[in-house]
Order: sequence, then structure tokens, then C-alpha cells
Amino acid sequence: MKKLLSRMAVAVVAVAAAAILWQDKSAARPGPLHEAHGELSDCTYCHVPWKGPSEEQCLACHDFSGASLLAPRIRFHAEERFCLACHREHLGENAKISAMNHHVLNPDLSCALCHRDIHKGRFGADCRECHRMGSFRVRGYTHPGQENRECHRCHPPPASHLDPAAARRILAGHETAEGESAESAVRDCHLCHVTHDWGELLTRHEIASGPESGDSRP
Repeated sequence: MKKLLSRMAVAVVAVAAAAILWQDKSAARPGPLHEAHGELSDCTYCHVPWKGPSEEQCLACHDFSGASLLAPRIRFHAEERFCLACHREHLGENAKISAMNHHVLNPDLSCALCHRDIHKGRFGADCRECHRMGSFRVRGYTHPGQENRECHRCHPPPASHLDPAAARRILAGHETAEGESAESAVRDCHLCHVTHDWGELLTRHEIASGPESGDSRP
């Protein structure tokens, strides 16, 4: 008998709560909509009754079928799926309602579709060979030791080193291979730099604007 009364009490409370929400929909709203959705006064624009927000409802307003017409950074939306994996509402009028979840993207998509390649093609186009989806940091990466001679593969020389006059002054006193120009030898970063601190130099250079100035700096 007690169980029956308990169940009846729960049912009455549930029906009463449903009636209140039906009469006053604002009572069920967990927070204000973003300003872009502020004019959507009816919950059913986004929600299926008793089920919650629906991706089908999102796509009723947002059309991504013409992928070639979309800005490159959002062309992956042409999948027209997983809207709710990245977008949340009721966070406030000016809240950020997008949070990228790379794990739901098509694995065949090129990272360069959205991300600028800071390596400028030196390591190819498959960023996933080194980088993880959730973090740009490279798992288990260990910088090569001081004996490495291929620094230029990852570290292009700055503009100051590429200036022919500056390059000759920087490399003055260094032994270069026979027939090797100062401009090409500037790739030999190990002659001056140490791996643990780019600003720490193994030697001092005459980098004055002219031989008569005598300005010597580290």
C-alpha cells in the first residue's frame, strides 16, 4: 500500500510540474539564448518535446549543403552532423556557444583547411603524423641534441641572417666548407646556437653596421 501511495505521489508531482511548464515555458528555460537566437520565442524551434534539442531542428535553419560556397574554416560543416557536440545554448546573450570537438570531424579532412601551416610545408600535409587532435603539443617529442646538424629543417633563419652583408659578418671567423658561401652556411645553426636556449650563443659576433664602428654584441 505504501509503495502504491508513493508512486501516486510521484505521478501527481510530475503531472503538476508538467502543467506548470506547459503554461509557463520560461520556467523550463535554463538561461537566456544567444543574441543570434534571441528571436526564437518558441522552444520547438530547437527542441523536440520531451526529448531535448535536435540536430534536425538546427539544420532547418542552418544550410551547409553547398560546401564550396562556405568559408574554408567552416567547410567541415557540410557533414551536417554532430551540431550538438560543438554547440551549446542558454549560456547568455553574448556567450561563446561554440567549442570545437575535433574528434567528431571526418578523418579525411585536411587540417590545413582550417589551420595555418606554421611549418610551411616542410613536414608535408598530414599533421596527424605528429600532432594529436585534442592538443597541438606533440606527444613524447624530444628535441634533437646539440650534435644534430639539421636545425634548418625546422628553424628557418631569420631575415637578419639572410641579409648577405649580415651573414658574412656573423660567420666571420667560422670555418666554412671550401666554396661554401656565407649565405648558405648560415643554415649551420649549431655553429653558434645551443639547443636548450636559442638566445645563448657559443661565440660572439661582430654585427656592427660597418667594420669601423667596432660595436660588438652577443
